[in-house]
Amino acid sequence: MQVWRGRLNWRGPTHPLPHHPEEELGFIGNLVPKWSAVSRTARTRLRRRFLAPSCLAVCALIVACAALPGWAPAEQISPILYPAPPLEPRLQLLASYRSDADVFSPQSAFERLVVGPREERQIGKPYGLAIHDGQILVCDTAAGVVLVLDLEARAVELLGLDDPGRLRKPVNVAVDADGTRYVSDTKLRRVMIYDRSNRFLRAFGDPERLKPSGVAIAGEHLYVTDLEAGQVVVLDKSSGEEIERFSQRGVGPGDLGIPANLAVDGAGNLYVSDIGSFRVVKFDAQGRLLSQFGSLGDRIGQFVRPKGVAVDREGRLYVVDAASQVVQIFDEEGALLLFFGGAGNRPGDMNLPAGVSIDYDNVALFADRAAPGYAIEYLILVSSQYGPNKINVYGFLGPRARED
Repeated sequence: MQVWRGRLNWRGPTHPLPHHPEEELGFIGNLVPKWSAVSRTARTRLRRRFLAPSCLAVCALIVACAALPGWAPAEQISPILYPAPPLEPRLQLLASYRSDADVFSPQSAFERLVVGPREERQIGKPYGLAIHDGQILVCDTAAGVVLVLDLEARAVELLGLDDPGRLRKPVNVAVDADGTRYVSDTKLRRVMIYDRSNRFLRAFGDPERLKPSGVAIAGEHLYVTDLEAGQVVVLDKSSGEEIERFSQRGVGPGDLGIPANLAVDGAGNLYVSDIGSFRVVKFDAQGRLLSQFGSLGDRIGQFVRPKGVAVDREGRLYVVDAASQVVQIFDEEGALLLFFGGAGNRPGDMNLPAGVSIDYDNVALFADRAAPGYAIEYLILVSSQYGPNKINVYGFLGPRARED
């Protein structure tokens, strides 16, 4: 399999990201200034644009639940690619979800007549997400549950609705190979564990000593970021016993201010997004500092509110910036390769993005949506807390298929 290596030579690292990238680079997205620097009039316009989706966008998402779950732009218009032609595309928007109507099979006329129209449940305010065994798990911080969108069964289940496993504010979820779900809840101040059938098993963490946010699994360990202590906590994933903590609150090398999310690569290294210091910090499995990059700003390689992070098998790092409303992709040395997304309500746009997840095991669910001449190597899922595109599913495109 060919892999994508090297930097894309569009902008040097000292150039600001373009404010009209659809004209300059073929992207759909841009970086915006800090909210505090935007005038009151401009804020009103932004709210109207981003928080009130147009009727056309809503209708398109509801109606377009066709043969496969999720609104698929490829079924409606030309494939949405990043960057846009004539540049060689690397990513494609495959599907978008805003409610359970995008998962369920469409009602027949007879069913509507007999039982009435099905009530649509909107995805509220999603943050962390994961996909496992054909199911997308979404932490809905507004509803206080984890939505389990079963794409194969065309069903939706609510995890954490009932005692003793009731959730209050789930923010992130990690799924082990056997389907066990680990959900961090900042109001409960615990990590809640459920089996693959969404039955509550146990809870980890002392609420007096932990305010969990990011969660990630590596081997027998569960890594959790502690928002209050500015640390990464290492737990035994079976017993919940605390093994160690590393880092400390601060802004010095290796320190963490507000560690929001984390991801683990194939070598066991940890990447922690730090909202407090506007950077990503990389540790080895023992908690030793390896590198860090990023600073406050809207230029290439800078962040304003770095949140979700993920790493693919080639070591490329994906970082969500909730303020800039893009996902930036970096190589192993921290050099920017590509960014995608952008503020808005158009297909592929983002509105306060929060979580990102990478998956290689469920590609078959979306394989037939690949643009002609391309194959999907893996999936990239991104959550947005506002707007019509609550969950966007993108595909990383492989090389063009050979012509017979």
